[in-house]
Amino acid sequence: MEKSLKQIIYETNVLVDAHVQLRSFYYGDLLDIIKIGNIDYASCFLSINSAPNNANFETFNLELFVFDILASDDSNRTDIENTTKRILNDLITVIRYSTRWNDFSEVLTDVPQLKYYDNLQDRLSGWGATLQLKVYRNDCLVGLPIDNYDFNMAGNFELTVLAIVKNTDNDILATKLVSDNDDTIIVPDITVTDSDGSTYQQAAGTNVICTAGGGSGDVELNGTNIGTYTAPNTFAANVTLDGTESGTWNSGTNTWEVVSDPCLDATYQIEDTNDNILYSGSIVSGGNLDQVIQNSTVTITDDSSNTLYTVSTLAEGSDTQVIQDSTAVLKNTDNTILSTTSINAEASADIIAPDGHVHLKKENDGTIDNIFVPSGVTEIYIVDNNDIEVNGVFEFDIHATDSLDIRLRDTADVVVTPNSITEMGNHVTIVMPDSTVENTDASYTDTIPCGDTLVLPDTTINITDQLGNPLDTITFPVYSTVNIDIDSYVTPCADATVENSDASYTDTVVSGGTLVLPNSDVNVNSNLEGTVVSVQTVDIQVTDGVSSVTPTSVVVVGNTVTIEVPSGGGAPVGATLMKTGQTTSYRTGDDGDLQEGRATDFFTLASNNPFGNTDRFTDELGGQTYTNDIVIDWSTYDGSTVLGWDRIKSIGNVTWDVAIDDSLTKSIGTFTTGWRLPNFNEIISIMCWDRSGPNFLSIKYSPFTLNSSAAVALWCSTTGVTTTQAFRLLNSNTFQLVNKTGGAYYISCRTFTVTGTILT
Repeated sequence: MEKSLKQIIYETNVLVDAHVQLRSFYYGDLLDIIKIGNIDYASCFLSINSAPNNANFETFNLELFVFDILASDDSNRTDIENTTKRILNDLITVIRYSTRWNDFSEVLTDVPQLKYYDNLQDRLSGWGATLQLKVYRNDCLVGLPIDNYDFNMAGNFELTVLAIVKNTDNDILATKLVSDNDDTIIVPDITVTDSDGSTYQQAAGTNVICTAGGGSGDVELNGTNIGTYTAPNTFAANVTLDGTESGTWNSGTNTWEVVSDPCLDATYQIEDTNDNILYSGSIVSGGNLDQVIQNSTVTITDDSSNTLYTVSTLAEGSDTQVIQDSTAVLKNTDNTILSTTSINAEASADIIAPDGHVHLKKENDGTIDNIFVPSGVTEIYIVDNNDIEVNGVFEFDIHATDSLDIRLRDTADVVVTPNSITEMGNHVTIVMPDSTVENTDASYTDTIPCGDTLVLPDTTINITDQLGNPLDTITFPVYSTVNIDIDSYVTPCADATVENSDASYTDTVVSGGTLVLPNSDVNVNSNLEGTVVSVQTVDIQVTDGVSSVTPTSVVVVGNTVTIEVPSGGGAPVGATLMKTGQTTSYRTGDDGDLQEGRATDFFTLASNNPFGNTDRFTDELGGQTYTNDIVIDWSTYDGSTVLGWDRIKSIGNVTWDVAIDDSLTKSIGTFTTGWRLPNFNEIISIMCWDRSGPNFLSIKYSPFTLNSSAAVALWCSTTGVTTTQAFRLLNSNTFQLVNKTGGAYYISCRTFTVTGTILT
């Protein structure tokens, strides 16, 4: 329902009084109020402007400010800005969401907040916001720091506002908080000064009577000029309230009277002792209302939130609920009940748990000990070790209840398996097996009981000559040492002569002595290269430094071995022209049919390269990674040198001279010199004619990728018969003789020296 302007001011005043962090409330022009001084901060200021209305609602624009006073050094500025912003948020939240405010208003728009700072009479800081109010809305309110404020009931009110009396020059003449029951403002008398300087007091609002010939004069109020008069004219002051003329002049009492609006309907809310709102509504001004309070329901729970009782109690009445006693059941860890005790509700009781009884028994039911242990206490009982006797003699003891691991071994630590084990109470009889004794060839054997001693028979040695004729018989105890003088039985032998098959070596060895044969020298082309062990097979390996080489012939004459190897030191790899790579035949007798030339195919050698594989193209390390973009063509290997390529094509077209100069100065990795522009035959050697076609297709294979979609060419170092022309390979795989000043791409090559698997 529609509420008046006074209702909004009143509700704001009540809300500010309820906020525990606010100390005063003022309504009116903010600057005028601040100029008055003596304001108790933190304070809330409200001013209201009308907004557009229609037939269904009335709107107001509320300007709401919260200020506090700054310290002289601004040390509390941050705290004030944070606190006043929170307070302003609290007020806006109540106005926007409380039932009390929603009963007659609704915040229509978002509420932007601005920070303010004033350095006038009081140094202030705070926050302000503008709210536009309309009609009913309701949401929940939670957790605001506001005490003793009914969010639902508006109630009867007495409006208190700050009345400001000004003159027509807008000077403040008087201020007063005016309520419905106190609506009189005393305006100070006017001081009238005539032309001769005489003054007298005239009640404000009364006519100033000027005598004839009195001329004109000034009219002052509290020492401030508020107008002029000219006899016989009259002057009277008007009273304004917040800039608007308000009230009427009572000439009988010489006062300006302001009449308040009639009282509005009251709102109410009923709360419990915990400030929970039970009922709310409105009461017509001057009327009454009966509100029935519903009974209360009391739920009694235990400490674990289990519901014990639910009791209905009359509103504002009382009830008694008997809480049943508790029963404590004491159990052991096996869930066996030890005792049951009744305990009064909300009381406590001591329950004595019985002592524990431990009966220590032997496995065969013999008692070791009886022990009583207090409940909840751990006691350690030490069981004596078990004595171990062997044949009635104590040997050692073991821990009680531990198992006894008996390990039977002989003196050589070999496991012995007993014949039988018999248990008789605390006695164990172990029968050990007999031992068998024999010599190495089992010609002698005997059995001895475990633990007994065997007397071995003496050993007999029969001495004979080489023909088996007996010479002597010697008997001696086993394991004893006997010295036999052989010389006493035989005649000494003569020295022996040792020689080789052609008697080029001869020597004498004493009978019974040892002769160490000297090593044999190994000469290669009459030069001593080393020695070999005499009377041993000599294995001669013929290689080219990397791979085995099959000799053409091997001739042995006496101590001389002649090995004939192929020319060049190994299998030829560069003796004939390479295959062209063409494998497609179009008729009998063409290149694709015959495939003449060296190597298995264009990419595979007929024999190993120095790295032990048949790959024609490798990098400088013998692999095919090409980290440095260097390609070695082993089809050009002559046993000491090989041709290699930089597989990267130049960036752009250059002249013939530039291509040569750039190649001569090229440096890749450790190969800093020796690079050059390839000649006509060298470029032809890497063209695979099975791949011929446009765009350098004949060199478009791994590891070369000289593809180009443009009409480009590659320079050769080979020139024509004139000094101005040189050959270049077109991307159509044909050669062209052109001026050296023309343009073409280029790739570079280099001759590498091969030592084993090292390229330099």
